[in-house]
Amino acid sequence: MATICTSCPNTGRAVSTGIETDADSFLAMPEVITRVRCPHCGEEHNWSKHNAFLRENAPATSPRPPPEAVGEG
Repeated sequence: MATICTSCPNTGRAVSTGIETDADSFLAMPEVITRVRCPHCGEEHNWSKHNAFLRENAPATSPRPPPEAVGEG
């Protein structure tokens, strides 16, 4: 699975829409304009399939151990 993202026009950084899909479903999406709140600049941005892209989801990682646990053993 991948997440649909768009770019923040103010920072150029990727903004997740929070929508997970696969490539075939993304290509079949209609061209509809919607909005997403940007975590980078705080504004709302319009996006549609035309200016969106898929970003593969990173595999889940386990949390880091607390610093005092490093080197114990």
